Amino acid sequence: MTPSIRLAAARTLLAVQSGRATLAAELDRARRDFPDERDRGLLMELTAGTLRWRGAVDAVLAPFVSRPFGEIHEAVLTVLRIGTYELRHLTRMPAHAVVNEAVESVRALRQARAAGFVNAILRSVQRKRDVLTLPGRPSTNDRETWITYLSISLSHPRWLVERYLDRAGTMGAEAWCRYNNAVPAVSVRVTAGCGPEDHATIDVELQEAGAAPSAVTSGAWRMPAGVLATLLEPVRDRLVVQDEGSQLVAQRVAAIAGDRILDLCAAPGGKSAMLARAVGSTGMVVSCDTRPARLTVLKQTLAREGVLARVVRIDATRPLPFGATFDRVLL
Repeated sequence: MTPSIRLAAARTLLAVQSGRATLAAELDRARRDFPDERDRGLLMELTAGTLRWRGAVDAVLAPFVSRPFGEIHEAVLTVLRIGTYELRHLTRMPAHAVVNEAVESVRALRQARAAGFVNAILRSVQRKRDVLTLPGRPSTNDRETWITYLSISLSHPRWLVERYLDRAGTMGAEAWCRYNNAVPAVSVRVTAGCGPEDHATIDVELQEAGAAPSAVTSGAWRMPAGVLATLLEPVRDRLVVQDEGSQLVAQRVAAIAGDRILDLCAAPGGKSAMLARAVGSTGMVVSCDTRPARLTVLKQTLAREGVLARVVRIDATRPLPFGATFDRVLL
């Protein structure tokens, strides 16, 4: 294990938090520096896990930090969060090594003055890990108690927890939060630009590698852990990692040749690519998003899949600038 994995994780999260990139795009860039698939897996776990459990991580950190998080340099706080997540959730490295790696990371991020601070905080987190407890599952129906439990222990934004409680009650809200925190299976499909013969060849390769057809949506494959990296490059390069639910949405649109489709939250672009393939050269897909970083990812996805769509930067909460009508609109 090298310090650069934690440093890469910190830089990835800093880019995501600043709005410069999406997690998927930044991970795709960062993982190229790590040929070992185990290191790539750890990089993904440290970044996605820290984001997924940020509410709980912050609750663990808070007793040891004497000032508001907003007064801590973002790079330092990010390293603290990654270190705390690893100490609480992972066992690959000894605790003292996790702390040392965090100290080296904060130095590499030009925050050497905070090295002692990071060292002291993380050592305290480790030393008291057995006595640190998060809010337990409520035994009553008190709304505020449930909000505290779901927002901290199950690490969801308070506004979202309140919405879940309003719509689904305590049991439903808890189920949603637990589902959201589950590590998703890796699902792939063949790129939109491939023809029927390519599909048939790649399907055989996927079956031989141990992948299974999705039970949710046609054309999707569920990949066992680590299998994607073992596929030969010509096959791997014709696959797109895309959640089964996202693929299902694109299919349920039931687009046909000639349709005009507006995709208002298009990035990272998987649905738009599938729709562009379906409408063909006689149709049109207008793919929209509001953040430049997401638009960059969107354009890259469309180019990689060899399909055409009109990419537009708009804020869909405001009146839309289109005079034309559309056959389908995705929100």
